[in-house]
Amino acid sequence: MPANLFGLPVHILVVHAVVVLLPLAGVAALLVAASRTVRERLGLAILAGTFLVTLTVPIATQSGESLRARLPNDPMVARHASLGQALLVWAAVFGLALAAVVLLDLYRRARTHGRMGALESRIARRVMPGSGAVAAAPVARGAFAIVRLALVAVTVGMLVVVVLAGDSGARAVWDRYPNLAPTAAAHRSPP
Repeated sequence: MPANLFGLPVHILVVHAVVVLLPLAGVAALLVAASRTVRERLGLAILAGTFLVTLTVPIATQSGESLRARLPNDPMVARHASLGQALLVWAAVFGLALAAVVLLDLYRRARTHGRMGALESRIARRVMPGSGAVAAAPVARGAFAIVRLALVAVTVGMLVVVVLAGDSGARAVWDRYPNLAPTAAAHRSPP
């Protein structure tokens, strides 16, 4: 991976994708957990988009470690790096929790109602063999509710870590170079 792209460290570019797209994926996941209609109509699309978005997190952490190696030791940068590593774990668990909800919903619909589109039906047959035929015992509602609540809890945790990591990174830069901060530029008098 190149250290710089268009004259900027790759980390700076990728991190903006993480702090914008991962919270959007989190909001979409909360909608999947809360709304049957969203799950049925957009669940697979949201899962696919979230998968792509979560791939930016390891790129951000790897490029951040590369950038950190070129900087002097700084406790603020170390805290940011630690939060970045924590976000890597939270994002992975978030993606798995969303996949569990979407795939369990596909399974339930295949078993109980047979209400799926052609694409969903093909995915359900590949991921969960035997799901094309109606079976005796659908997934218990209580278990599905627990998985959805787990998704909500993991999503909230992931969103908190995104905010903390983003804030710590911004502070590591702007506290070190306060004259470059956007608020400092606004207070300067024109030449």
